[in-house]
Amino acid sequence: MKKICSILVIVILMLLNLPVTLIQGITPTNIPQEKSTLSENDVVKQDGRFIETLQWYSPNQDLPGTYKEYLRDHPYIPSCFSTPDDVQKITVFENYSLSILVNESLYPLICKSLAQYCSDIKSEGYLVFLEQVSGGTTKEIKSWVQSRYSNGSMGILFIGDIIAAWVEVSGEQFPSDLFYMDLDGTWQDNNADGIYEVHIAGTGDMGPEVYIGRIYASTLAYDSEANMINDYFAKVHMYRTSEQTQPWRGLEYVEEDWFDMNVNLDLIYGTNVTRHDYGYFTTAQDYLNQMDLGQHFVQVCAHSYSGGHHFSTRPTESAIYAHVYI
Repeated sequence: MKKICSILVIVILMLLNLPVTLIQGITPTNIPQEKSTLSENDVVKQDGRFIETLQWYSPNQDLPGTYKEYLRDHPYIPSCFSTPDDVQKITVFENYSLSILVNESLYPLICKSLAQYCSDIKSEGYLVFLEQVSGGTTKEIKSWVQSRYSNGSMGILFIGDIIAAWVEVSGEQFPSDLFYMDLDGTWQDNNADGIYEVHIAGTGDMGPEVYIGRIYASTLAYDSEANMINDYFAKVHMYRTSEQTQPWRGLEYVEEDWFDMNVNLDLIYGTNVTRHDYGYFTTAQDYLNQMDLGQHFVQVCAHSYSGGHHFSTRPTESAIYAHVYI
């Protein structure tokens, strides 16, 4: 008994003499750390508390917008849906028809090029339903989407600044058009802050029933939104009428982080595929050069942000990345 008591006293004295930081499991910065040798059978467990949080970087230090900022520029006002005077209203029954919803203030500025686009896809056998909208909440826009889906539309195209729904996943908040595409799932905003934190199957599933596309350029500074959209539709018209073509080939532009990932564009283009997948070659300038050659399809695998791609040049012996944005 005396022997056991003596051992307990020694252990207590040792603990009292240890630094508090070690007892709490914190590694003090002023204590040199010895490198440990691990065998193949050792299991390494990483303490998530000491992993550095990922940070957002961009060349001009722009940060992603917040929901509060989005609401400031997109105040919720009641919607008003209408058919433009120069558009013939039709009833859509075909499964492959397309419904287009255009921002009302933008429509007069793009009506001619949009009419050409509608004419082109109608000549390919599609039926097109077109309306314009001013204002609108996410629930009102989704109700419109559900109505168009019920009338046969498998695809929806938003043109201009149509309100976006925001969701929250793992504490991160961002806009997501899956809210409009999943028509039989359940979306919940439990704290009534306007952001959907819960997405479950509900009476259906969590997958999309309809596809959503956007032509939206008001946040770009290259030109006015109307001019950019008109230019886009002109380019689409030239492509659909074979006035502008791209060579039948693909480009797999894969940063070194994914060098062993199979993209499999050869299943489409056969031997007409160029692949760059090593850090020496995947540079911003080379990427632009490859694009200038003309590509029918390009798969880019790189770290990117909402304003551009990030390519890194990492020679074998170098420990520093040279970051280039385009």
